Amino acid sequence: MDRLWPNQDVEDMYPWKIWRCKRDETGGRGAPAMTFYQPKSNSAELMKVYQYWYDQAREISGIPSYLQGSEGGGMRGAGKTASGLSMLMNAATKTLKGVIFNFDGGIIRDAIWEHWLQLMLYEEDIEKTGDINIIARASEYLLLQEQLQVRLMEFMTFTNNPVDMQIMGLPGRAELLREAVRLMKIPRGDKVVPSEKVLLEALGQQQEDEQALAAQGVQGGGPGGQARTTNLTPSGAPAGGQQTQRMPQTQ
Repeated sequence: MDRLWPNQDVEDMYPWKIWRCKRDETGGRGAPAMTFYQPKSNSAELMKVYQYWYDQAREISGIPSYLQGSEGGGMRGAGKTASGLSMLMNAATKTLKGVIFNFDGGIIRDAIWEHWLQLMLYEEDIEKTGDINIIARASEYLLLQEQLQVRLMEFMTFTNNPVDMQIMGLPGRAELLREAVRLMKIPRGDKVVPSEKVLLEALGQQQEDEQALAAQGVQGGGPGGQARTTNLTPSGAPAGGQQTQRMPQTQ
């Protein structure tokens, strides 16, 4: 304090303040009139503590970060593929599914039971019947539907090859698509996948068009009275750009 210039307010601090000081009376050179304390940064250690408890919260709650779309442990190993990530997500939601199941057994079932008991004891304007057992199966139904969706998608992927397509045909493939649309509750699914009747009519019309194009390809004669036939693809184009000739029949 004895080196500060008189009438300075030492408690008034602001950026770029100029501190007026006197010379060191002891004759020392280079000794600053004041020094500042710089606190040590512990942010790296604090971030490690935060990350530890964040990981613990994910483990206890059963909600990994990749369920929310962020990259985490699930994005490594099996999580690199779509099917592997789907399996990890299904396994990670077991805790949440258990919570939903407890809602059915501990809240929904009891509430409906009490409501039914109230009707049986005091309601006189409705027809009553006994021997009723309340079973809440909403969570079980949702889990079953989810598993059916996963298995159906896997089955459609496995059968998407020429051999299976030849066995099922377009009507069989369309039936699988209709079931997938129904399970996913897509509105107006008939606009996405046509009905069996509409599909068969479209296939019949396509075959008639192909036959008509094939008939047009064999009409007309070539040089020398030879009839020229053309091998056509289903789209009506010449197959491989080659043509074959057929000799006229003689009587």
